[in-house]
Amino acid sequence: MTIDDGLIRDMVEKPRRKDWVAAGVSVMTQQALSLFPEGKHLDVPTVISELLMKGLPVGAFESSGYWRDVRNLDTLELVRNEHRPGSIVHGT
Repeated sequence: MTIDDGLIRDMVEKPRRKDWVAAGVSVMTQQALSLFPEGKHLDVPTVISELLMKGLPVGAFESSGYWRDVRNLDTLELVRNEHRPGSIVHGT
């Protein structure tokens, strides 16, 4: 929905979104690693943001495969069930 000055200007019912997510393994050059203090805990979004702010290139591998954020044991069990033979995701 687009709202401008308190009025709805545009609306799409149940929009389908397609966003890329950061998932998997991150690989960095020694140059990139040297920009951060040794022993300091950093998360991937912070590292990527810092590298981009410094004007350094950050590559990506695009995958259109299955992805789900496994944030707790309940979600892990859901993923396991989705990939059991006969499930919708597994397909056999």
